[in-house]
This record gives sequence, C-alpha cells and structure tokens, in this order.
Amino acid sequence: MSQQLPEFIDPFHQADKRGQLHGHLAVKNLRRLTDILYSNEGDFAVFMVFGKEGRQAFCELSLDGAVYLKCQNCLESIEFKINTMTKLGMVNSFEQADKLSDEYEPLLIKDEKVLLNDMIEDELLLLIPVFPKHTHCKFESLSSLSLVRPTLNQAAVIKKNPFSILSDLKKNGE
Repeated sequence: MSQQLPEFIDPFHQADKRGQLHGHLAVKNLRRLTDILYSNEGDFAVFMVFGKEGRQAFCELSLDGAVYLKCQNCLESIEFKINTMTKLGMVNSFEQADKLSDEYEPLLIKDEKVLLNDMIEDELLLLIPVFPKHTHCKFESLSSLSLVRPTLNQAAVIKKNPFSILSDLKKNGE
C-alpha cells in the first residue's frame, strides 16, 4: 500500500538521511500540466530515492503512468504513457549545475523546502511531446495536395497595372 506523498520536502535533508518516498499523484493536481492535456484523468506512481555520491546530493525520480494529450492532426484524445527514471543532481546555483556530471539532470533548489508537485510536474512537462499525434494521422505534404495554379491569362489579369485607369482617363480627356 502506498503512502501519501508530502506537499513539501527538504531534498538536501532527504539526501542526508538517504530517504525514500513513494505514492500516487493525481494528474488533476498538476495545474500546469492539465492546461495542455485533453483530459485530467489518471495518476502517476511516484518513487523517489535520495542519497549522496561523494558530496553530490541526488534524487532518483521514477514515474509511471499515462496522460491524455490532444492529437494535433485530428484533435482527438491520444494516450501518452510515461515510465521513466531520472537521476537529478541537486544544486544551489547555475555554476554548480554546469559542473554536474552527465549522469545527472540538474535540479536547482533555491529554498530549503520544495513543493513536491512542482518538482514532479517539471519533469513530466519535459517529457510531453510538443506536437503529439496518432500514428495513423498522416500529414499531407504540399506536393500531394492538388493546388490550383493560375493559367497565363489569369496571371495577366492578376498583374494588371493599378494605374491603368489613369491612362483611360487621360485618353478620354477627363
């Protein structure tokens, strides 16, 4: 049975004591994420392991669940499954983030306590595709569309001189 996830955590304290957190997080509680979803149904299983490697504090964040996005071709619902593990290196500044080894993604912590929902939501937003679409929705290229191209006579009418009316007035003596 999973436990209730706390609202706030102290990531450095969790790393010092090699803490673990696990539970479920409802998609409807992720306000920034729900703005881009087709529906806010479902939840994510969350498992977090904190620790230190030398002096570097880290968090291994595992997420498992699905969200329903809007297909950008047909505008219908599309299920996007997420099952990921990210190793976050906790840092206090951009300079520290630049020095992280490649095995870590930087997690910039400005305050002692961090809102857990925001931390998880940031990771989910990075995983969502910019233009989600079904595999069966194909985009037709311009070359496959039948475009109506003007004939030579139509092109001449389109490119008629806008001052030609003035020459007609000059001929009539007006």
